[in-house]
Amino acid sequence: MSRRRVPMLRFAAFLILSFCAIAPAPAVAGTGDLSEDTIFVFSIDDATALRQGFRQSDWSAFLQDPQVVPIAERVMSGASELLEFLQSAALESIAGELTAASGAGSVPGGTPRGAGGDGEDATGAAGGKGGAGGAAPTGGAVGTPEEASGPSAEAFSARQALARDVFSTIREYSSTLYREVTGRFAVSVGTRALPDGRNAIDLLVHFQGGEQFQKHHDRIFELIAKSGGQFRIERFEIGGVPFQAALAPPEEVPGPVAPPDGLLIGHKGSDYYIGLNRTGLLDYITTTTARTGVATGRLAGDPAYQKAVASAGAGQMILFLNAKPIWKLVRTYVPRGGGAPFDIAGILEDLGIFSIHNFYCSMSFLPEGQEGGLFVACGEEKGILTLLPAADVDVAMPPYVPRFSPNASVSNFRLSGIYNLTLDLIQKYGGPQAHQQAQMELANVGAELGVTIQNLVENLEGTILMCETTRAASGIDLMNPAGAFATTLFGLRVKDRVPFENLLAGLLKHPEIGASVATAEHAGIKLYKFDPLGSSGMPEEYSSGQPVLSIAIHDDWMLCGMSEKTLKFALDVATTKSADQLALDPKFVEQMKHYAAPSAMVSYCDVAATYERMSDIARLGLGFAPMFLAGAYAVPGVPKLLSSENVPPNAVYKKYFGQCTAAARRADGGFLYKTFAPRVTRAAAPAPDAKGAGK
Repeated sequence: MSRRRVPMLRFAAFLILSFCAIAPAPAVAGTGDLSEDTIFVFSIDDATALRQGFRQSDWSAFLQDPQVVPIAERVMSGASELLEFLQSAALESIAGELTAASGAGSVPGGTPRGAGGDGEDATGAAGGKGGAGGAAPTGGAVGTPEEASGPSAEAFSARQALARDVFSTIREYSSTLYREVTGRFAVSVGTRALPDGRNAIDLLVHFQGGEQFQKHHDRIFELIAKSGGQFRIERFEIGGVPFQAALAPPEEVPGPVAPPDGLLIGHKGSDYYIGLNRTGLLDYITTTTARTGVATGRLAGDPAYQKAVASAGAGQMILFLNAKPIWKLVRTYVPRGGGAPFDIAGILEDLGIFSIHNFYCSMSFLPEGQEGGLFVACGEEKGILTLLPAADVDVAMPPYVPRFSPNASVSNFRLSGIYNLTLDLIQKYGGPQAHQQAQMELANVGAELGVTIQNLVENLEGTILMCETTRAASGIDLMNPAGAFATTLFGLRVKDRVPFENLLAGLLKHPEIGASVATAEHAGIKLYKFDPLGSSGMPEEYSSGQPVLSIAIHDDWMLCGMSEKTLKFALDVATTKSADQLALDPKFVEQMKHYAAPSAMVSYCDVAATYERMSDIARLGLGFAPMFLAGAYAVPGVPKLLSSENVPPNAVYKKYFGQCTAAARRADGGFLYKTFAPRVTRAAAPAPDAKGAGK
């Protein structure tokens, strides 16, 4: 076998162990110290505090419920069986790889592949019946006894032992992560421009832990060395931190991305550094150790990052996606005009996509509940960003939403700008002819309905309502579109209701659509019902195979229910049953105090009801899965992992999950979304400063 060739076994072992090495989930000295070209960051502020917070959370109590514990045990048992099966399959694959690499293809202890029958020798030359005559192949000593028999039994056993050690190391290393890591953690992925015009991918992990991790890392390099191949194990320092590395041989790889240096792991004190490139590690380490203020080219020096942290807060866990380096790569490698069928980069620019700078998400387990924040940092308002609400917009939950609604959301956008934005894009990328054609088609549609499309759009106030008035009855009904959507209510707030009344009247008079529209009245309010059976008078129970769209205009809202019953119920809640309104529910009112005004979006979710619906769907799906995935269910462990018995009974959710609310508003340099779910299970009193924590 050529020494220049890295066998698949060695390469696979290197990848597996590299993944094992970067898996730890604890600690970074400072996310702001990362390069401004960092694309993705996941960090934990304090692993110990996070573990303690989770142990006191509703989720932790849920996982310890007597009805849930057997599910967890069955899942773990299935996962163990599946891993054992995958390990056995990997060992068989290793045997095949070694056989193929030998050039002769025998398995130790078996018959050489050249043996064709009685009297045939190991070279494959015809020596008796059953052998194929002919000369031995030329160009190599294929017929020698050493290579004809393939790898020796000792070599085969050694390779299998190495594979078992790899699997064992992964299991042992993974099992210590939750218990042993301390302090903060971060894993990041970014790009770095090289002098030759290519880009290097920098993967960096920095965490804090005890000496047991160094023992694991030593074991990883020991196994990489045993795997053979061309990886060089070296020791050196980077920024004063001792490193051990498995370095790949330098090679010229065509393309815009340069290959990594190898796997590098450093350790100093309680800090561990893991990376793929020396330069990226040096850049990070020298910045974090110097601490001489905000360095040029760091995230901490990026105004968009600063605004994100200031708005969303530094939670126990942080997820950060930096869009600016992504857009830089898009501008570099995606065609922009120049004969391309579409100016993709230009379209993204005009849509305002390039003006989205980053997404910063934080989450914390607090004694009083679970809190989260999302900040979207934006630059110049253009394209779709012009539709974001104004800074002074303040919405409230409309009176049509009942207090026992499973979920509801009301949000505001500058929808009146959609008409001109769409036509402007058509004008720029389709030309004057396409622009004129679009205007003509819109005018024709409006003429048929007796309205002006532009007038309709410009009279949209911008507030959108979407909710479920009641929960769907059961999982079986969820398989029926009417059951899934019949309780859904949509709403649009309007500036002037007259154009929309004209629209509904035009639909009723339309020569084709009018026959499917029926009218009715409820509490003095005119209803428009789309009846797919026409005005046949067919009872609703016989026509419930699909949603029956019902529309009404009440005050300054155009409401659309996916059934007549849903629309009437929402109108009753607003007009005659005000005590049932979610907006007046004391729990909801109290929970909304966690958010600073004004709010351009307010949402509510009954978490238990949502999980019940998801469970209904999962239970049905897993029940049918063995019929369509018979092959997968034949794999050991899969029947336990994908059993419908793994879905908890619906009644258990109400014990551990309650309401979750959210609010969003314009903030300096972007859009802020905050969420809070009060704790249902109480094992500790709320912290004294808990009030207003969500602000």
